[in-house]
Amino acid sequence: MTQDSLPASSKEQSTASARSSQHLPDGMYNVVFRVQGRQASGVVVIHGYKFAGGDSGMAYYGNFTETGSILHAHVTTLRHTETGGIALLGADNLDFSAEGQPTPNGAYFTGTARPIGHRFEITLAKLATPGFSV
Repeated sequence: MTQDSLPASSKEQSTASARSSQHLPDGMYNVVFRVQGRQASGVVVIHGYKFAGGDSGMAYYGNFTETGSILHAHVTTLRHTETGGIALLGADNLDFSAEGQPTPNGAYFTGTARPIGHRFEITLAKLATPGFSV
């Protein structure tokens, strides 16, 4: 059966599946950033190979690609509310890359935030979100 011969609803599901990550399915994830013994957490929503989310002071968004089981992410951070603290990575507005691998419930990434030079870890864990879909 070709794509053209599928019913409309099956075509939409087939097309959506082609745009979704094999290792990070669409949905809502808890995200934890760790750097130099400190950590911050928030929420991101993944749709296709893009994500967006935030916490009480920062927004973060970007995209990722897959090469086999290796995940490559490009992240942009942006301060949306002054919280009086110092950003975890040492600066408010950054662009950085991270490399990671899938875990049973999400993914684990590492990288170095430039120009600050701090090594960091990012852990994603899929949240159970009944009734929520992207």
